[in-house]
Amino acid sequence: MGKQEEEIIAKAMKYGGTAFVVIILLVLFAGFIYNVPKGEVGVIYKKAVGVQGFDYQEKGPGMHIKIPFFWSVYKQSFMTRTIYLGEAVSEKMKNVENYATLTPKDMNGINFNQDIAVRFRPSREQLAEFLELKGENINEVVVTALRGTARSVIGKYAQEEVPEKRSEIAAEIIVALQERLDSEASGKLQKGYIIVEAVDIRNTQFDPKIEEKIIQKQEAKQFAEKKQYELDAALKQKEIEIVNAEAVKQAAILKAEGEAEAVLVVATAKAEGIQKVNTAYQRMPEAYVSVKYAEALQANAANGKLMIIDPNAIGLGVMNMNQLLGAGVVG
Repeated sequence: MGKQEEEIIAKAMKYGGTAFVVIILLVLFAGFIYNVPKGEVGVIYKKAVGVQGFDYQEKGPGMHIKIPFFWSVYKQSFMTRTIYLGEAVSEKMKNVENYATLTPKDMNGINFNQDIAVRFRPSREQLAEFLELKGENINEVVVTALRGTARSVIGKYAQEEVPEKRSEIAAEIIVALQERLDSEASGKLQKGYIIVEAVDIRNTQFDPKIEEKIIQKQEAKQFAEKKQYELDAALKQKEIEIVNAEAVKQAAILKAEGEAEAVLVVATAKAEGIQKVNTAYQRMPEAYVSVKYAEALQANAANGKLMIIDPNAIGLGVMNMNQLLGAGVVG
């Protein structure tokens, strides 16, 4: 082996040893460091003799230091999640963890299939206690409780009532499920270690006979609603006609009252005018009035017209007229 080859081998051993040491150091360094993703916490389990157990101080997102071989890190999400009892039929539900469809009995003891979705989140502050007392699978704990509470609540209703009262049933299940989970808290695990946010009653698969009954009920309901609509429309039309007739009636009354008022005003004006004329004549000298009366008679006689004036109306008696005619005033 030449000198050149010996130098190459020596350099390789030198750099190879350095690289090996670097790799070992990197591995050891990696063992001391762990990362907690966003939305999760890290829970330390200490395996050293005399100090075995969980550390109840959950570590938030970010880089943290641990002791290799003596500490294990469990990472748990504290974000809201959804589990679904049934078949995911929509794109939105494809990323949701699915479980077998619920098969409850209704109030009549008849089985049917019911899909249910539940949205919940674990308490960030109690994940260490949960891991210690119940294990890592949070979903299984919720599913087990959900099946029992949902069967209990739905069992109070008939199958055909479920679609109509889904909101009411869902609200009851939320309360019952939260109470069930809280009742299972013990020791270090306190109530509220899981928070139920929502329950959704989805696809209901009825017994064929029940489904036929539901269809008939829906048809009867639609028919009744149609008849009620027609009745309401007829009553409304009748009300409109009554209002219109009343309006016409009131208009006629107002017109008649207006015409009567107009006649009364004219008559009153004429009466007042006649009264004023009579009053004026009563205040004039009798001789003047007699002369004017005679002139009026002569004028009408000349025109071939007959004019009848009551002399008493203007204050002239029969004797006055005779005197007037005898005096030759009237020809």
